[in-house]
Amino acid sequence: MIKKILVPTDFSEIANNALMYSGGFASRMKAKIVLYNFFRIPLMASDIPMDASILEELEQESYDNLHLLKIEMLERYKKLNIECISSYSLNFEVKEIVSIANENEIDLIVSGTKGAKGINKILFGSHTSQVMDNAHCPILAVPQFAEFKDIRKIAFATDFHDHDFDSVRFLNDIAFQFGAEIIVVHVAHKNHSLQYESNRLSEFTTELAKHTDIKNISSKIIAGDNIPERLDELIKDESIDIVAMATHKKKLFDKFFHKSLTKEMLYHTHIPLLAFHLEDNHY
Repeated sequence: MIKKILVPTDFSEIANNALMYSGGFASRMKAKIVLYNFFRIPLMASDIPMDASILEELEQESYDNLHLLKIEMLERYKKLNIECISSYSLNFEVKEIVSIANENEIDLIVSGTKGAKGINKILFGSHTSQVMDNAHCPILAVPQFAEFKDIRKIAFATDFHDHDFDSVRFLNDIAFQFGAEIIVVHVAHKNHSLQYESNRLSEFTTELAKHTDIKNISSKIIAGDNIPERLDELIKDESIDIVAMATHKKKLFDKFFHKSLTKEMLYHTHIPLLAFHLEDNHY
């Protein structure tokens, strides 16, 4: 169950948009938002001590800006529970975000992304990608122009990994609160027959029904030479609101986002991407 959502912010428009999205999401999930800002200690010459007043000023500025965001959020979502946290360190921002998530028992991290390049960065080395690789909870990447709306359909891309059952259980919590449908999507392997892949998908969906209480669930299989284009068609035809994927061993990401296909993946820019990192049985 999603009880705490961490929203890191650098006070940019992209981060603010992700925060506003998280506000609507958290309100429906009845979850608490932990609004977090990390600021780096200014580098000083080794023989010059840090002026304590500078540090206090930076910390106060961070808290003041967080408080202003909190006020703005509460004007829109009056019953929302928001906690503000600010921290500083010589460490990298990614390490601090992961640490804050662990210390506060965060269930979901919401992060903003910038357009197509931002989405590509999620998958190939950005801070969001690094957090995803190290955090013990899912990350919801919100494109810069995405606006929160009622979630009616969630597409979950599966490669039939055992951990996918845990991922779908997590998604079921969201689907239950929103009354949404989960569509299990599988990309057919080019070396396998479509019938073989369809049978595997049917078996997987049947197992989901046995081991979960999910009711509103369906399945789709995608095949063809241009997978991104087919996925784009699915998202548009089915009016998908969120795309979810698991990152175990990065096999599924490799299938969906091979470097030769990255320029064709622009369809993701308007849809939040929920990424699971499931190296263990955290859920």
